[in-house]
Amino acid sequence: MNKAIWLLVPVLLLFSQGCVTYPAVGSFGEYNELYKGTVTVNLFTLGSDINIEGVSSKITAKGGSWITSISPSVNCEGTKGGVILKFSDGRIVNADFTCLSCASGWGSGKDQGGNTFIFTFGLPDEEAEQFIQKTQQVANHSSVPAAGGEPQKASEPPVEFKYDAETKTGYISVKGKGPEARSWMLKQIEQICASKNIVIEEGATSEPAHFRVLDETFVDGKFTIKFELIR
Repeated sequence: MNKAIWLLVPVLLLFSQGCVTYPAVGSFGEYNELYKGTVTVNLFTLGSDINIEGVSSKITAKGGSWITSISPSVNCEGTKGGVILKFSDGRIVNADFTCLSCASGWGSGKDQGGNTFIFTFGLPDEEAEQFIQKTQQVANHSSVPAAGGEPQKASEPPVEFKYDAETKTGYISVKGKGPEARSWMLKQIEQICASKNIVIEEGATSEPAHFRVLDETFVDGKFTIKFELIR
């Protein structure tokens, strides 16, 4: 066995597991409580299952995530995605996240009442708590920055995604691509809807994902597919 193959052995062993689990920490700044748990990432689909619990209240939350854009960086920094979390007290948080590395990141979102939830994954507890505290301090003086800590640029991202948990409708757009991107976009929608099924229907399997296309448009160099999640 040559040297190159030996170097691939750890990578092959990792992917043979199918999934990898990272610690997750989050907090609603208004309630001054930490939620801790895990994020288990599927290395083949790049989606994840999230399970966290309030340290004091014992309120639980389950959810999932999906990738919306992949950074060209070799350490995955800047890769972005979406998250949805359903809490046992009825709150639902829609959030965005940005990777700090291939094994860590942070994000923020709001529940139905407009309360901000900030979270990290892959960071040690102490570092995660400090990160969340600092981010909440920024939020108290201004709006919460976009996940990744950088000001939004005027130009639109190549991939844009939005999902409304109440109406169960959403869209995905790809800029600079036409209908040739349709197959890839439909596959992304299927993965997103599978993630929603896990959250909205606890105990239900996520395969197959059921959705229907509501509309398709190609305007100003941006191809958009609107869809609806079917329960």
